Formats: sequence, structure tokens, C-alpha cells
Amino acid sequence: MHLQTEIEELLTTFVKLLEQLHWHEPNRFLGSIQRAGTVGQWYDVVLGIRSAANSKELRDTDNEQVHKLCNEILGVIKDLDDFFIADVSPRSAEQKNAWLRAVMPAESGQYAFRRDGCIRISLLDATLEGASIRVRRMWTHVCSGPGSTTDFELELVATQTLDIQGGLEKLAAAKSVIKSWIGQQRQKE
Repeated sequence: MHLQTEIEELLTTFVKLLEQLHWHEPNRFLGSIQRAGTVGQWYDVVLGIRSAANSKELRDTDNEQVHKLCNEILGVIKDLDDFFIADVSPRSAEQKNAWLRAVMPAESGQYAFRRDGCIRISLLDATLEGASIRVRRMWTHVCSGPGSTTDFELELVATQTLDIQGGLEKLAAAKSVIKSWIGQQRQKE
């Protein structure tokens, strides 16, 4: 399937599910996603929805349909996350030690490495410069919400650089589709 078509389908499914959820359980998210002015704002609302769909905010109801919709929304968000989040794992003990030195001074640095040994970063908030990536937001093993803002740089090996470049290309395609959707929302206002 063409990447842009895949993203458009995910976005359409996500918005339809969010509209259905709002119909069954009025919430702040439908309006927030429609008012988002940038891709970053849009994705921050998505992160809020993910958190709420896993918590009492949306699940504190006996309505089976709300629970079903929350589960479906979480599945779509998981697919959307593939465009916004990258897991980067050190390839050697030396690289892990270098990364430890880089992340420890950063806020939340002590939690940077997840249980599986990777660092989960927001591609939306990262910059690839040659063979290094500047990380500005990450998800730690103690956080599944909007992530922790931080600032550190990781040196990458060639295969990691290619993986991040591929992830950034997928993100660019997602941003294009979402910007178009945001523009359509502005025209409706």
C-alpha cells in the first residue's frame, strides 16, 4: 500500500472513531484535535487521547461501546505512533556506555533506557545531524503519557542512521497528510 494512502486511512479511521466516542461519551478530545494548528499540537492531542483511553477519564463508565471504542482508538494510535516514535538500541557495550554518558545529565536521563535496552524517542522532536541524533522528547520506562522533554545527543552507527532517516521520511509523509487535514479543518471554521 502506498504510504500516503495508509496514513490517510489511519487518519480517517482515527477521526471517525473519535467522533463516535464523542457521541457516546462527550469529551474534550474531538474539539482539541479539530482545533490543532500544527502537527505537533495535533500529536500532543493524540498522546492525551492515548493516556485518557487507558485511564478513568474515558474508561470510568459502564458503557461497553465506550470501552470498545477506546480499545479501537488505542489500536489506531499504536499504528500512528509508528510514524512519530522510534526505538533506538545501542549496538555495542561501548555505544551504550557513550549513550549513558550523554543521557545522564539530561532531565529524566536516569530513566532513558527502557527495559528492553532501547531509548524511545519522538521523531517529531528529534534532529538528525550526520551520524548523531539530537533528542528533545522521549518516553521512559516509567512514562507512557506525553513523554519527557529533554535535550541530549546520541552518536549513531551507519545502520542506525539509515533507520532514523527512514523514520524521518515516514514522518514527513505523515506530517504532509496531517497538515492537509488541519488545513481542511481551518476551512470548515
